Amino acid sequence: MRHTGWILAGALISAGPLLLSACGGDSEVEDTLVGPCVIIELEPVLHIDSASGSQSGAVIGDVDLTDLVVNDTPLSDTELQLLAETGNNVSVTGEGLHCTLPCAFGSEGGTWAFNARSDGYLSTGQVITAEYAVQEGEGCPTYLDEGTHANLLLTEEGL
Repeated sequence: MRHTGWILAGALISAGPLLLSACGGDSEVEDTLVGPCVIIELEPVLHIDSASGSQSGAVIGDVDLTDLVVNDTPLSDTELQLLAETGNNVSVTGEGLHCTLPCAFGSEGGTWAFNARSDGYLSTGQVITAEYAVQEGEGCPTYLDEGTHANLLLTEEGL
């Protein structure tokens, strides 16, 4: 039992320099290690502020968004769920997203294409280029803010 203490002390003395070198210092390995790059979206990239009838100008309170495509890539059910969880006034429906206006969602900049419909209105195609107006930080971390604001026009049924 008396030798156990000496064995442990010897192991610590032998391993000490290795442990310390792993914690920092000048090393070629350190120069090649890269930590995670953090990009923080301070708000969603796409804000739908309002919707109205293209002929009547009537204000529409909520819209269903279907066939969502971002940068030519259709969104999966998992991606739609993530948009709803991180967005504002957005929920998942059987076919896409339900948006109680105003609503906001997404973090990927680029071309957003979808169909928008509401009771009394036809499904109307929408194409919006959504980008962040503010990017603070050179590299990591980067903060993105002031997404694109859009107003939708829907075609009334029976016109």
